[in-house]
This record gives sequence, C-alpha cells and structure tokens, in this order.
Amino acid sequence: MKFSQERIDNIAEKVYKHISLQENVKLDEKEKILFAIKNVIEEDLREEEDIEEEARRILENNKRSIDMRNVSYSELFKRSKEIIAKERKMIL
Repeated sequence: MKFSQERIDNIAEKVYKHISLQENVKLDEKEKILFAIKNVIEEDLREEEDIEEEARRILENNKRSIDMRNVSYSELFKRSKEIIAKERKMIL
C-alpha cells in the first residue's frame, strides 16, 4: 500500500497527539518522536509492499492451476497476503 508523505506525516501527528494525551505520558523532543513514528510507518508500508510482491510471485508461478480452479485472483491474492503476513508475524 502506498501513502503520500503528507499522509504519513498526518498519521504520525495523530499518533503523537494520541500518545501525548495519555495521563502518565510526558513526551519531550516532539520532532525526534515524530521522526521515529514516521520511520515505523514507512517500514511497515515497505514490509506490506514486500508481502504483496511475494503474493504476486506465488500466484504468477501457480497461474495454470489457479486458472483451472476457477477461483477469483483478488481472493487468492488477499489470502496469499494473509498467509505470508502470518508467517512473518505481521498484522496487515
């Protein structure tokens, strides 16, 4: 999944705000924290892109058997992503 930098910045700001509103949390150095949050989001997006690419490769390598089974490509793609993410212990 691709997000614009503006969307990543917006999500990071919302996460920062949510954390900072917690009673027992005191945050210093907002810019460093935002940078860290953005890095986590970007890494997660890269990991999801890797999972999608692997799912595409698997489906492409098994195209003949998929065609014979009369199954929706989008459903198989979604299921493949779920399996790969589970193997990598990642939540999509």
